[in-house]
Amino acid sequence: MKAIVILFFSVCLFSCIQNKKRSRKFVDSALRLVVSYNSAHPVLHTKQDTDKRNVVYGRAKGLLNKAIKIDSKSPAPYVLKIMLFRSIQRHDSALTTAKQMYKLWPKSPITNIYTGRTYEEIGDTVSSKLYFKNALLIYNRLLAEKNKDTEIFKYINVETDRAILFIMLNQQQKGESILNKLYAKEKDTLKKASILKYMGKTKKVILTEDSWY
Repeated sequence: MKAIVILFFSVCLFSCIQNKKRSRKFVDSALRLVVSYNSAHPVLHTKQDTDKRNVVYGRAKGLLNKAIKIDSKSPAPYVLKIMLFRSIQRHDSALTTAKQMYKLWPKSPITNIYTGRTYEEIGDTVSSKLYFKNALLIYNRLLAEKNKDTEIFKYINVETDRAILFIMLNQQQKGESILNKLYAKEKDTLKKASILKYMGKTKKVILTEDSWY
């Protein structure tokens, strides 16, 4: 009986790993498709150009849907779908995708930021404020725990995000103060540059430049 249980879980684990690999392939294919098209067509001059882009983006969306169907617990295809919809002004579809992602990871600050930003783009500042506040609370808790081994610290500058969230919540002065302090103490050139690009910028400018999520 024990051997059967071990075999069962081994098969499940193998299946899970294979699903993640297959899902990742669809995500990578969608990303290559979009990047390749955008590199070849940086400017859309005519309606025909726009129509061609929409066809390419439609194919990319189909690939991302396949990735989600295979492995619904991977955030990458959701994020790319949101970015695709945002780029073609399909904010309603972007919001639907953000809500799907939020249901899976409600305690993720990243999920809350994407959802908040999407609400912001459709003009629902009441809802966006709620999600931005949630993200800020989660970041505050992570920083209070001071556990730099937490996975999110390896990929995201939590303190920079926290500063930008204050700006999103119309606390420009507080956000600017945090960014100035971070910039002053940072020694790494690349990290300083990533902080500098947000300094002195308002909420509207940050969202318009599309450099933050």
